[in-house]
Order: sequence, then structure tokens, then C-alpha cells
Amino acid sequence: MTVLVYRDGVLASDSQLIRRNWNVLGHAEKIARVDVDGEAYLVGGTGEAPYVAKFIRWCRSDNFPKFLQNLEYSSPRIEPTGKDDNCTGFVIKPDGVCIRFEGDDPPYEVESEWHVFGSGDMIAVGALEMGATAERAVEVCIKHDILSDGPIQVVRRD
Repeated sequence: MTVLVYRDGVLASDSQLIRRNWNVLGHAEKIARVDVDGEAYLVGGTGEAPYVAKFIRWCRSDNFPKFLQNLEYSSPRIEPTGKDDNCTGFVIKPDGVCIRFEGDDPPYEVESEWHVFGSGDMIAVGALEMGATAERAVEVCIKHDILSDGPIQVVRRD
């Protein structure tokens, strides 16, 4: 499982990789920064590692800028997630608005001061409400959510 937290231009996550049988395998990339036309998009995913990796690869591909040009998000089914709900992918746009990709549903936008994802999301919400940075909220989750562990990954808009 995992926790990913966005606030004030910073996206942070744990890095623990767990198999379906709850064995800890190690660590995996869950977040990345992708620059498109001089602007930084912060991307990541929760769920099964192969699908998260596929989503991040798609965000780094030539198809991602093409998707961003379609402001209605009416593009065909997004390949990274497919029909299985094994990954929730997301893109934090330069203005902080989050585009969420969930299963076979069309992508949709969410406007909020901050965004949280994963098994530690409620712990992260508490930390953020108390004024924590994205990194500190992930630290708190690692301490209290047995499904999250370090090292912490961080990508910044700047």
C-alpha cells in the first residue's frame, strides 16, 4: 500500500512495495515530475506497482502532452489503468488542480488546497489539517500506517 501527499508545489510519497500476499518486496518509484512545454506536472499512482509504473511511463511518453491539449478529457480510454481498478493515477497540474484516473472511469479534475492518496490518506489529512508539509505528512503516515514505509520520495514543482 502507500501514501502520497501533495501540498504547496511538493509531492511526497512513501516507497514501500508490498505484494498481494502482504510480503514486503522492497521499494518502487511512485511519483515523478514531468515537464511539458516548460511547465512542471507532478504525477504518481497508488495500487499495484506494475500499473503505477505503467502510468508513470505513460506520463513520460509523447501521448501525455497530447492528452493535456484535450481540455475536455474526452480522449479514448487511458491506457495506463485499463479496465482493472489496480491503480489510481493522478496528475497535479501547474495550478495545483489534480486530474484523477481511476479504473475505466473517465479522468476528472479536483480542486483543493492539498491532495492525498493511498492507505495512509486519513492520517495524512490529519497531519495536513495541523499544518504539516507534504513531506512531514508522509513521515507521520510512515509512523502510523503499517502499510507505508520509507525512504520518502519527493518531487517539487520548482
